Amino acid sequence: MQVIPLESFEGQSADGQFVPIVAGGSSVPLTFGNRRAYVDCAIQFRLHEMDLQVCRFFRSGVAHSA
Repeated sequence: MQVIPLESFEGQSADGQFVPIVAGGSSVPLTFGNRRAYVDCAIQFRLHEMDLQVCRFFRSGVAHSA
């Protein structure tokens, strides 16, 4: 079992690095009171962390097929 230390609004990205999941997330303490906000932010981060790469890939494919 892997333990992920959660002390602030940081999360683990797809490449394994810990990164802020909101602006200034490393200075936002994770508490019992804001745990649900953390989960919401973490889900949104993971759902959209590759949006830029997917968009670039899509544009590249469309440009080459024209």
